[in-house]
Amino acid sequence: MNKLLISFQIDRSFNNLQSIRIDNIPKDKLISLLVHLSELPCLHALNIQTTDSIEDLNQIYQLIFSLPKLKSNELYLCGCECSISIPVSNNTKISPIEYLKIGHS
Repeated sequence: MNKLLISFQIDRSFNNLQSIRIDNIPKDKLISLLVHLSELPCLHALNIQTTDSIEDLNQIYQLIFSLPKLKSNELYLCGCECSISIPVSNNTKISPIEYLKIGHS
């Protein structure tokens, strides 16, 4: 599924997609994917595991929190030795996330 999502454009054919699990995705592909996931009107659950060490997580968190219908998110970050700074407010709509699990290894 990873190669499928990264190699295809996310368009209306994915409109009913409700859940995605992405394993072993590099940082550059993750950011690109998160930008496009905002176009999915039914995406309720997202589970991501990275392969790269990511020092600055702000952009990734902001992209996840801006997903309009996301209710559940699990994010596992490999090789991350950074401090976590989740923005309290970014002057936009409140995130609908009800379940959030972040793991650093």
